Amino acid sequence: TDGTCKYGWIEFNNRWDYADKSTGYLYENGYGVEKNIELAKENFRKAADLGDVEAMMRLGRLYRGDRQATSGGDYLEAAIWFSKAIEKGRGDACSDLGNMYVDGQCGGVKNYEKGFKLFVKGMEFGSLRSKGNVGWCYFNGNGVTQDKAKAKQIIQEYVDADPNNEWAQNALKNWDW
Repeated sequence: TDGTCKYGWIEFNNRWDYADKSTGYLYENGYGVEKNIELAKENFRKAADLGDVEAMMRLGRLYRGDRQATSGGDYLEAAIWFSKAIEKGRGDACSDLGNMYVDGQCGGVKNYEKGFKLFVKGMEFGSLRSKGNVGWCYFNGNGVTQDKAKAKQIIQEYVDADPNNEWAQNALKNWDW
């Protein structure tokens, strides 16, 4: 991109990865420009090709279908971008890709074991989302032997790290411990 849009010139100290990523956000959300997911993908891809991990995440989520009006997306392309973000140490990418395995979006069959392994890896990277998913797996016995005590400990750690997270608060209050 040349860095132009209705918001004006977008160049950040010759950081074209940042400029492309920012332009991608504008197109993804329709800020100052007409919303256009394909142009968002194009700009995020340019930033991702320059090594921008957040752009890789946005691409994964867009290809998964997060912003489309239809359900579903290009799951193979989404998995590729999440995998690239994982290679760069992004824990939330482990959560996103793990959820794709759990939901059967990688290969058409639900794979709780693969999902669990990715959630654990994401937790090791420091991702709270992955931590919540590990707790969910232990609670339900998905991909791992059911252990509600371990699940509760993990969810409590999540709440301790992020006391405002409604999902984790509700899990502690409402799950059948």
